[in-house]
Amino acid sequence: ARARASGLAIRFGLLGVKGVGQSAVDAILRARADGPFVDLFDFCARVDLRSCNRANIEQLIKAGAFDEVSRPLGVHRAQAHAALDAALEAGKMRMKDREEGQTDLLGMLGRGSRDPAGRAGDAPGRAASGGDYPQKQEESRREMLKGEKAALGCYVSGHPLEKFQADTARLATATISSLADARDEATVSLVAVVESIRDKSTRGGKSRVGFLVVEDLTGRVECVVPPAVFADLEARLRECVGEPCLIKASVEHPDESGPGPGREGEGDDAGSIRLVLQSAESIDEVRRTRTKEVHVYASVDDMGGPGLDSLGDALRANHGRCPVILHLRIPGESETEMMLPETLAVTPSDALLEQIERAVT
Repeated sequence: ARARASGLAIRFGLLGVKGVGQSAVDAILRARADGPFVDLFDFCARVDLRSCNRANIEQLIKAGAFDEVSRPLGVHRAQAHAALDAALEAGKMRMKDREEGQTDLLGMLGRGSRDPAGRAGDAPGRAASGGDYPQKQEESRREMLKGEKAALGCYVSGHPLEKFQADTARLATATISSLADARDEATVSLVAVVESIRDKSTRGGKSRVGFLVVEDLTGRVECVVPPAVFADLEARLRECVGEPCLIKASVEHPDESGPGPGREGEGDDAGSIRLVLQSAESIDEVRRTRTKEVHVYASVDDMGGPGLDSLGDALRANHGRCPVILHLRIPGESETEMMLPETLAVTPSDALLEQIERAVT
């Protein structure tokens, strides 16, 4: 099996990672027989890089395969990606030495000094195997989940819509699981992620019809894009792939004769129900156009020098026209509300919210 439950964890077989073939898996298992891998540099030094190449390793990083050994070093996935060139270069040199019968004495001594779990390191970002991980900003949660989806075909660490539940409550009139209860041809609004998009020519060949698979926290469904709508929205829809979007569509229930023309059945979580798209826009776009104010809630304790500086940096980096109101709380006593100056007005986006959260927590 490519994936199975193990207690509270899900274990993926290496062949379940897209782009990782049998030869790469065999090379990893041969090297792994000599003991656990310590980190990315150790992995590249021991695995035959002719069988397990750069593309394979990039997919493993996206899938989170190195998280367990990177976390104790204070290394995140973006740093692992940034260190890959150096790790591969060092690994190729080690492979050449092995083939020429040479031994890296310092490398042997270094491996002998590791703790039993192989996780010793001098400092954050310094690998136990001696490699350095560049200082790099951690990728956003949205980008991390996109990488997991690309590597594994599903989200593992979370779901892109988890942080948009307030938007869902405010904007959506239905969820995918509730479509069965909607009347035929009813217009609904969904907050969902566009998982895929494709198109095909109509019978006359003069236009194209689009097919989306959209997913929310309750399921997935196919959404047909009529030729006129597809011609108008194609560029926007392609930008929306992998992104949370506000989708307005009409509901189509199956008739007695079964699926209708062009029905592909990809979105099978909602049965044979499908949607017919009317409009779509990213949640970031919705926030930019519909948000009137941004309210930031923080404790006075969190707004010491570094916290206040970080908040200011986040606001200035997302400058726009939307005013910001800061709510400062003194735990157990009071709350002060203040309108920040126009120079700190912002353009609302998911990136801004993530930066504010890091600043005030």
